[in-house]
Amino acid sequence: MPVNVVNRIANFRADALSIVGYGEYSIIEHSLFKYQPSNKVLMTPQNFSPAILMLGAGALTVAAVTAVAMAGQLVMARLIPLHRRCAHNHVLGPASSAASTIYAVLLAFIASTAWTSYNQARSIVGQEAAQLADLYSDTEALPEPARSQITANLRIYARDAVEDEWPAMAEKQESYLARWRVLNRIRTDLLRVEPVGPAATYVVGEMLRLLTGLYDARRLRLSIASHGSLHPLVWSVVLLGGVVIFIFCWLFGAEEGRLHLTSTGLVGVCLGLVVYLIVGLNHPFRGPGAVTAKPLKSIAEFMDRTITESPPQVNRTTIGSENKTAPSGTVSMTPGRAFEVRG
Repeated sequence: MPVNVVNRIANFRADALSIVGYGEYSIIEHSLFKYQPSNKVLMTPQNFSPAILMLGAGALTVAAVTAVAMAGQLVMARLIPLHRRCAHNHVLGPASSAASTIYAVLLAFIASTAWTSYNQARSIVGQEAAQLADLYSDTEALPEPARSQITANLRIYARDAVEDEWPAMAEKQESYLARWRVLNRIRTDLLRVEPVGPAATYVVGEMLRLLTGLYDARRLRLSIASHGSLHPLVWSVVLLGGVVIFIFCWLFGAEEGRLHLTSTGLVGVCLGLVVYLIVGLNHPFRGPGAVTAKPLKSIAEFMDRTITESPPQVNRTTIGSENKTAPSGTVSMTPGRAFEVRG
């Protein structure tokens, strides 16, 4: 492959990947469009609103669980006299310790699973954006009209994912058929390209590989958005285990009623925090702490910018241009075109 084409694609890809976060910003200084993202963070109310919503939801969850724990303590104090509860503390102590340990291990395992799923969702979105950027940069080596058609469909895919698909995932609505059709059109356009020579075959094969990765990343993202990471049976175990822990707290007898009530409330606070953490991580694309579409949005804006800025024309003696002559009916390369059918 000619050196100028390799440099062209490498610079183009460095631009796109650095926007997604897969590269140093210093690379952009040598790129074609001289794009320099700002490192300044604008402190606007919109930036704080997700954090405020997250704190509000967490406070409500913790308050609700704590209220249940303390209300149950007050009810139990009226149902069972203090002297009867104090007489059985030596029996309740070991049993409550064993139950608390088992429940703590269970909660730790569930929280770890939810956290792993959340990080996986973030990683999938980053991979999807990176593969989209790679596909867009590789279109530089394609002939017309395939190049224009694939570029347009990639822009449609990115915009639709950000503007339509993300709100649908937040509402748990399955309206994703249109994006599959866009990917199918891209695959069809790629399969219609007839490469000549090993370099051309490599570029088209690489694009098909990236497209397959884009299919897989999108499929995994939609699966996590639709089903979450935890089975409904897990939630029943969490709730029943929490009730058991509260019952042990209620059955204890303490001479100082306020101290007992405070300790039970603190147990409720801890349990509420863990439940809120699991609920927030179980659905990575919903709620105030949801995984954002920022990587895909950055790529969509990059695509729009490269179109509007009208980059300078290069001598596209790209793949296979070393073939100076070709017999009738074969494909060869000429300056200004990526592919040409002679004869």
